[in-house]
Amino acid sequence: MEKLFWPFAHGLYNLAWKVWPEDRARSIRLPEHERFCNDLALWQSENGFPAGTVRISYPEPLGLVNTLLATTPPPLHLLPHEDAFDEARYRAELTAAVLASHGRI
Repeated sequence: MEKLFWPFAHGLYNLAWKVWPEDRARSIRLPEHERFCNDLALWQSENGFPAGTVRISYPEPLGLVNTLLATTPPPLHLLPHEDAFDEARYRAELTAAVLASHGRI
């Protein structure tokens, strides 16, 4: 059986950890739905998700993917008078963040 990831369940579970005191958050039962990955939820709570290390680590030559996963994306800026974000600015800010994490800026 292929297990599908259900990000909304994980998002709500993580939100509870952000807004409730730790003792109350620890009392939450993990969802029992087949699309909820209990091991991922436990890893996230044990590693202070979203802070900390990423769960997946790619070997070289895919090391850049590790950097991309660990880089906090820049905020999106809407273009004035349009229903779109400034893609060029986002690309430039993300590129700068990735290069900075490699000490190249």
